[in-house]
Amino acid sequence: MKTRILITGVISGLVYLGWVSLVFAVQEKFVVGGYPAVSKTTPHKLAPSNDIMDLKKNDLTEKLDRRANKHAERWLEKSKKTNALLLIKNGDIIFEGYKSLGREGSEFYSMSMSKSLTSLAIGKALCDGTLRSLDDLAGDYVSELKLNNNNLGRSSIRQLLMMSSGNWLPAFKGQPKVKGGMGFYPNGSEMKGSAWPMRLGLITVADYLWGDVWRRVENKNVFKPGEKFIYAIADTMAAAVVLERASNLSVAAYFEKHVWSQIGAEASARWEADKLGVSLAGAGFQARLRDWGRLAIWILEAHASKGCFGDYLRQATRKQINNTRLTKAGKIFEGYGYQWWTDNKIAAGFWAVGVGSQYLGINPKSSKIIIKFSQEGEDGFFNIFRKWHADY
Repeated sequence: MKTRILITGVISGLVYLGWVSLVFAVQEKFVVGGYPAVSKTTPHKLAPSNDIMDLKKNDLTEKLDRRANKHAERWLEKSKKTNALLLIKNGDIIFEGYKSLGREGSEFYSMSMSKSLTSLAIGKALCDGTLRSLDDLAGDYVSELKLNNNNLGRSSIRQLLMMSSGNWLPAFKGQPKVKGGMGFYPNGSEMKGSAWPMRLGLITVADYLWGDVWRRVENKNVFKPGEKFIYAIADTMAAAVVLERASNLSVAAYFEKHVWSQIGAEASARWEADKLGVSLAGAGFQARLRDWGRLAIWILEAHASKGCFGDYLRQATRKQINNTRLTKAGKIFEGYGYQWWTDNKIAAGFWAVGVGSQYLGINPKSSKIIIKFSQEGEDGFFNIFRKWHADY
């Protein structure tokens, strides 16, 4: 009898542990590593470097460095939603921490931070001659964007980077109002954004920009190109398709060749694509936290460099257009550059931002970097960066 009870208990325990492990694995893939885990499309895999950049931890001998470290540690301890937090100064790690579903080996999904990476690729293409000028019209590279009375084709590459095509007045966080919708979630609710239908293979980037979805948009061409800032993922995607046509490479492949290969990454990364292999330029990149740090250090160094790309990056990361707040995005920012948020009311520098409280902030004046990934949005995060700067 005791043996039977023992065996039953062991089996029950193993079943329970297996169930917990399964649930945790699913949660980790969904929340941290994100959507490629459930995607029905194939992401582009970016290779690690043969020459890994050595990320050293600051010895915290300076009092103010210790203070910043402790402040970040307290924030992470209290936060119920943050999965990872990284602070870097002068290329050294001041703080690195993981919580909840975040681990050192996790790939962190960036949401709209990907838009800023697309801007890096376009800057490289401008400087190597793949793109002639930011003032070229998108429709001159992608003829389909001229179809169906489409503002995207009438916009310059610069206007697309500035989110000012005037393509539509967003009905939901930068998305259009589409007659008949773009699909439904398993719970029956309508998909409002474009990324989910694309990663599930329901629509393509082409459908969204000039095909079936575009034809069903009810609130399109509301402003002239360059007239107003409207945060909309279509502008990013259109700029990305211009790059893909000009280079004969996907944005992910171009980014890997001209940016990722230079940062000294320790691990591979992934960038989502639609079912035709076109990169989801506005929402699809993920990588390990430390490799995000290496990328940020590379950006900081490039920002200070002479030459074409340094000039581009300095333009891209300062205000090119005022934030009109016609969408819910970026309320704390006064301006927008070329796919980078600028003029933060609380924390200095330029920012890549993703929904759900994903942030990469770089302050060139102090050589400080802060990166955070979360499973949901939360308030108060910018105070870390503000306090860090106030201490120095």
